[in-house]
Amino acid sequence: SQLSVHQATGGVVPEVAGKLHQEHLHRTTQLALERGGVTVEDVAAIAVTTGPGMAPCLKAGLLFAKDLARRANKPLVSVHHMEAHALTPRLQHQLQHQLPFPYLVLLVSGGHCLLAVAHGPGKFSRLGSTADDSPGEAFDKVARWLSLASHPEVGHLPGGAAIEQLAKRGDPGRFPLPDVMTKRMDCNFSFSGLKTVTRELIRKVGIETDWDGHTPLVESDNIAACF
Repeated sequence: SQLSVHQATGGVVPEVAGKLHQEHLHRTTQLALERGGVTVEDVAAIAVTTGPGMAPCLKAGLLFAKDLARRANKPLVSVHHMEAHALTPRLQHQLQHQLPFPYLVLLVSGGHCLLAVAHGPGKFSRLGSTADDSPGEAFDKVARWLSLASHPEVGHLPGGAAIEQLAKRGDPGRFPLPDVMTKRMDCNFSFSGLKTVTRELIRKVGIETDWDGHTPLVESDNIAACF
């Protein structure tokens, strides 16, 4: 798991994530083949996601896949990153008949937020996406501003998970935050404004409580719940 590394940097840093990909791709691939009871000679082709995504990670995966395909003399198949996520549930045998096309897909990650209809492999209708920041970026930034990496109870968790844990015991009505894009007649998302308002809130709470670098724990719970 890369969790401990990303926790130390207060979230996912693309360059660090790319280096971790380089270091672990070979072993991870070997484990996948072993658990599947096959060798690379048994597979029909080598598939690799080529975008969108974090450039260092995509580059590491593409270089590894190219080298593997060349050495194994297998065709190389380029796969759209978001399409791979959207179709993954159907790879589970028990869902083949429970999840027929078309179906609605909501993809939420550190770098993306996308709402679409999956009609079939390679056939998607995009309904909406983020107009600015991704949800993961917003969670990581707020976690940094709250200094959650040094929080005594959730410091070992990544930003999003740490905020989720604190939010469970916080008061969601303590600091009213604005509703975002509720009057727009589309399916797009926006996180930049909410992130900015939350940052100003953290600064305000810090001033009012003589904050010396760490938000008081009780207010961290409440800000997490409101966010």
